[in-house]
Amino acid sequence: MASTSSQDAWYLALLGLAEHFRVSTPPNIRMCVQCLQTVFTFKPPPRVEARTHLQLGNILVLYTKNVDLARSHLEQAWSLSQNIAAFDDIKYESASLLAELYEQQNQTNLAKPLLRKTIEMSQQNVFWHCRLLFQLAQIHSNERDYLSACGLLGVGADYAHISGAQYSRLLFTLSKCMLLLIDKKFNELHPLLAQVGPIIDNWQGSLQQKEYLKIFFLVLQVCQCLMSGQVKSVKPYLKQLQQSIQTITQPNLMPSDEDVSAGNSGDMFVWMSKEHLCVLVYVVTVMHSMQAGYMDKAQKYTEKAFLQIEKLKLSDNRSILTSFHILLLEHLILCRLVMGQKGQAIREVATAAQLCAAGPPRLLAAHSAQLHTLLGLYAMSMNSMEAAEAQLNVALRSTTDRELWTFANLNLAIVYLRMKREGDFNKLIENINPETLPSHSHSLRAAAFYVQGLQCFFQARYNEAKRYLRETLKMANAEDLNRLTSCSLVLLGHIFLSLGNSREAMNMVTPAMQLASKIPDVHIQLWASAILKDLYRMCGDGSREAEAYQTHANFSQLLMKDNYASHQSPEHALITWIEQPLTSFLQLGTMSLSGDMEEYAEVPTVVPAANFDAVADAHALRAAMKGFGTDEQVIIDILCLRSNAQRQAITEAYKKEFGRDLIADLKSELGGNFENVIIGLMLPTDEYCAKQLYKAMKGIGTSDDVLVEILCSRPYDEIVQIAAAYEKLYGSSLEADIQGDTSGPFQRLLVMALQGLRDNYAYDPAKAEEQAQILYNAGEGTVGTDENAFVEILGHAGQRHAYLIFQEYKKISGKTIEQAMESEMSGELLHGLLAMVKTVHNRPAYFAERLEAAMKGLGTDDDALIRIIVSRCEIDLANIKFEYERMHGKTLLSAVKGETSGDYRNALLALIGSA
Repeated sequence: MASTSSQDAWYLALLGLAEHFRVSTPPNIRMCVQCLQTVFTFKPPPRVEARTHLQLGNILVLYTKNVDLARSHLEQAWSLSQNIAAFDDIKYESASLLAELYEQQNQTNLAKPLLRKTIEMSQQNVFWHCRLLFQLAQIHSNERDYLSACGLLGVGADYAHISGAQYSRLLFTLSKCMLLLIDKKFNELHPLLAQVGPIIDNWQGSLQQKEYLKIFFLVLQVCQCLMSGQVKSVKPYLKQLQQSIQTITQPNLMPSDEDVSAGNSGDMFVWMSKEHLCVLVYVVTVMHSMQAGYMDKAQKYTEKAFLQIEKLKLSDNRSILTSFHILLLEHLILCRLVMGQKGQAIREVATAAQLCAAGPPRLLAAHSAQLHTLLGLYAMSMNSMEAAEAQLNVALRSTTDRELWTFANLNLAIVYLRMKREGDFNKLIENINPETLPSHSHSLRAAAFYVQGLQCFFQARYNEAKRYLRETLKMANAEDLNRLTSCSLVLLGHIFLSLGNSREAMNMVTPAMQLASKIPDVHIQLWASAILKDLYRMCGDGSREAEAYQTHANFSQLLMKDNYASHQSPEHALITWIEQPLTSFLQLGTMSLSGDMEEYAEVPTVVPAANFDAVADAHALRAAMKGFGTDEQVIIDILCLRSNAQRQAITEAYKKEFGRDLIADLKSELGGNFENVIIGLMLPTDEYCAKQLYKAMKGIGTSDDVLVEILCSRPYDEIVQIAAAYEKLYGSSLEADIQGDTSGPFQRLLVMALQGLRDNYAYDPAKAEEQAQILYNAGEGTVGTDENAFVEILGHAGQRHAYLIFQEYKKISGKTIEQAMESEMSGELLHGLLAMVKTVHNRPAYFAERLEAAMKGLGTDDDALIRIIVSRCEIDLANIKFEYERMHGKTLLSAVKGETSGDYRNALLALIGSA
């Protein structure tokens, strides 16, 4: 007896010491574990041995990364406890912890049979039977086996009812409702919620139990409405939910979470702690604010939720907090994109991706499609349509969620419309037809009508567009879908403006601008301000026109600056994540890739004039050139403020009205550089560039800079059009003429550009590293330079892959690829390769550099100045202006003003636009 008592004393002393080390500040887990392991040296009885193994396993799981040792202790606790009578708590707890550990190690094949066996054994223990049923249902739910999970929860509800655990019965039932909601089984969900609602309202148990059940029920109601796109319908539920969370979190009013059981051991469950419930209510509030179009409110509640999550993670790092964090980030990213904060959006995409990669594999599997969709939306906002298409297609391939699939299809349709790929758009028609949409979401169906209206607008089918957009407005107004309302209004305004109905256009655009300001949606504000500027000009309201012009310029500058910052962030490289493992790609994106890539939101300075009338312009031009003298300002005001397509329409109208050739008349009336600007504008862009190439090659010698600027800086689709125009104009092949005027590696570089040998979709980090080494060995790493190696590698590399090569080269050499080439080469080949490299990094910066070179020093290279401004004014001259000011500390407008004069200067300034 004395020996047993002594042994118990040692055991209790070691337990007390272990607990002392565990709760120390900071915890001394190593000494705690040593104390518990020492227990085994006393050869304790099986009960003590099993309990100690359980304690060790629990501590190792909570405080260390030694998973294998924790698993060993828990397995021993489970094994020993099965042979000990009346030892249920140790038996069931060890089984529960061991199953949890198996699941963390992706061994659910071990966790599920263990839990099933323990569930069979625990039928006389209400608490553990219910808890183990919940745990097994959770595993099936994580595996998306919702049928099995719902079956287990139904069994749990029946068992709890028979056992008199009514609170747990409702928790089982509400958990089943949650899975039915996730699985979109609304026909089964609605009657179950209708059955549960009155039971909660008439609850006779404790007040805290009632509030917990009420919050669970209201969260399901809110989520159901939001998933159905019923933003207005959710408001009463959301208000009740916020009142309930205030009730349970009031200090000294409600008992602690531990008191929730109200004396019944079968009801000793808390769905979530008060603190977790607060975060959940923040999450659903953010979801509602985002869908309703209240971006500031969504951001405010997201920030509050993040603070709460960080606070909770200090003492509780459960996976539910990570899931909340990711869900909040996904909605915050959407807010950022709407508000024009692309730089913050892509950084938050990277944060969400890192959280997914750091968690269990199922976390990334659950959020992968959402991440690709967000990257697609980001790429759309950056005007990187090929990247957007790739990302949205990956999302479509990887999702089984009906609403996400529909949302991705709708945005892919917009991508195809913006890329003028009517054939690809038509292939999506069945997926986005609002009458047969697979989604039950009210908001997605309204958005589908909007996309149909947008297509009709692009095709100038204005009456059909108005019909679709009015349907969108009706549905959007019914559920307070503010952003969809503002989009529809501004598009209707644009349609009425195109039809010459300025009054109706104003009636649409004014409320669109007001609503967009309230959201705030910077892109709608940019669009609306551009239309308002034209409307005020048509009304002769000069002061309001100037105000709208300044507003438009402010939004444009804001978006361009954010666009530039976004490209500079290393996270921008994520838009090329398609098939690669996310973990390795994140490392590449955050540690290797930085700076700009070619993709950027192209912002022109010359856009199609609103309320365009080709015949009126033709008459005004004829009057300006008829008789003695010429009114050059009229020519500038018309031809420098119309798009190329509109100028072609004016040429046709001029011929039809007067039987004269407009270009011939302009040539006879104008002269010098002013004539070169105006005639350049009158030609289609591909024809203009073809003439510049011919001019560069004709006669003695060749202007290599012009060949480089046009052929090495443009995407292949533009080069194909230029080559076709060249052959049509001169009856000879552009490739043949280049081969006749150039030689060696430089000739090969230009021919490769003409043949379109760059693979814009290739992206191979391993190959990039190998090619960077080849380039180093061909240049800095040897005596002399193998120029052909540079031509072959860079001439084939698409922009994404080329960027990888440049980064790998810097790792090997310590120099940038540009520095290396400048030290190893010279002449036209160097200029050609540098043009390729610089346009991969930042195309607007390349042209800004070329403009500065044209104006630097004595004299001005007027040909280069005219060529760049005329050929880029309808593509990205606004971006070039921004880069010019950033690089040279002065505006492009002021630089050109100082280098030119007269009508020539006025024409260039009109094309450049305001500073």
